[in-house]
Amino acid sequence: MSDRPAAMFGSYVDAKWMRGLKVMRVMIDVPIERSNEFLEMFGAPSGTDPVPVAIARLVAEPSGPKPAPEGPKPQEPRTYTRSQIAALKIKDRNFQDWLEGEYLEVWGKEDAHDYSTEQLTDAVLKSVLGIKSKRELDFEGSPAAINFDRIITSFDYRGQV
Repeated sequence: MSDRPAAMFGSYVDAKWMRGLKVMRVMIDVPIERSNEFLEMFGAPSGTDPVPVAIARLVAEPSGPKPAPEGPKPQEPRTYTRSQIAALKIKDRNFQDWLEGEYLEVWGKEDAHDYSTEQLTDAVLKSVLGIKSKRELDFEGSPAAINFDRIITSFDYRGQV
């Protein structure tokens, strides 16, 4: 091996992260017919005396798969409690209309003159479920929670049967 600069082409084929050493080991394939020439230029590797090298890409764009862009990780979908879903549905005009049609007998019992549409929807839903507070829907397995799930499923699948 000489001390003068040397250059050889090869193909970058693999990389391994060596966490214990805090490095990335890069593997480059050199054609077998040029292996002796490579060893003359760079010498044989020894764990105690590494050979400093520089790496340059010889084409404008790599042909392999592109690494994933660094950026914010996608967020997990938010999960809502039943009481939060109920609060959102009560504001939904489609849900208000559907609930009135499904539970017209209950809707008619409420004094509509004293309530806004959202308040009336809230009162009818609570009456149908037999609850005083939407928080009661958050008790897993309770009759109100089970019936609320059925109501939401019926609303979500309306007109599809």
